[in-house]
Amino acid sequence: MICDVDTTLLTLLPRIRRARGYRLYTPDGRRLIDCYQDAGRAILGHRAAGLIRDTKAAIERGCLVPLPSAQAHRARQAIVRLLAVCDIRVEEAQVGLYATRAHADAALAGAGMAVAGRSQAVRDLADPDLPADAGPVVVWRPFLRDRDAIAGRCDAIVPTVPCPSFFSVVPVVFRRRRAGEAALLPEAILRAVASSADALVRTLRDAPTESGDARSRPPLMPGFRAVGPYLWPVATPAELDRPDWYRNRFESFLRAGIVISPDARCPSIVPGELSDGERKLLERAAGEAAAQEG
Repeated sequence: MICDVDTTLLTLLPRIRRARGYRLYTPDGRRLIDCYQDAGRAILGHRAAGLIRDTKAAIERGCLVPLPSAQAHRARQAIVRLLAVCDIRVEEAQVGLYATRAHADAALAGAGMAVAGRSQAVRDLADPDLPADAGPVVVWRPFLRDRDAIAGRCDAIVPTVPCPSFFSVVPVVFRRRRAGEAALLPEAILRAVASSADALVRTLRDAPTESGDARSRPPLMPGFRAVGPYLWPVATPAELDRPDWYRNRFESFLRAGIVISPDARCPSIVPGELSDGERKLLERAAGEAAAQEG
């Protein structure tokens, strides 16, 4: 039920040599602005504070296979702290950590909160058309404080933690229900989840004073509906039914040096930092793409 992003269009990118902050670099030195950010898992940049240090320690000790670890408790507590900083109180909740979205879906279904084949059972907090009564399960995304109250009323929350998909974890916070069984995870993965969640906690606490954060003053992007830093493509039902429509938009931005979400069902994201030139580039590329589609 949790949307699994179609990353096929990412194969259109040139080879990437390194990723830093909100930018991707090719072997010939070309720089791409990353507005996909690994479906939000790189919303703090591609080298979130503490992530490399903490995971390196576990990797050097060989903790790469699934075994019982005290870090599982640390990861769960970090996710509780993450929601608490947004006034979403989940002290009595149980946190499940699942290796894949399919396992998370199965746990939700086992708790009676999802029906096979009905994706609307899980709503995205960044959805522009999110109703006040979103239903029992929401996907929580950072920097959407005005919608946190909706998450606080749901029976289960799927938080987006800024942890690279390399570590493949889907956390689910169950309220008033028992968390479904989850398989053991390697300590390196658990450390990565905890470190990433704690880094996001620090960022959210500092957010009111971070006037230089581009998310607080997003660029004007014609052709998108903005919900906080999240950008959803404006499209008619007929356009969404055309397989080439979103590919054309993706390629238009890529030619301008910008990587947007490869899937129309997953929002693009305003980077946390933008130079004046990059801001103008985003606005110009969006305007040109909208004009071509019009």
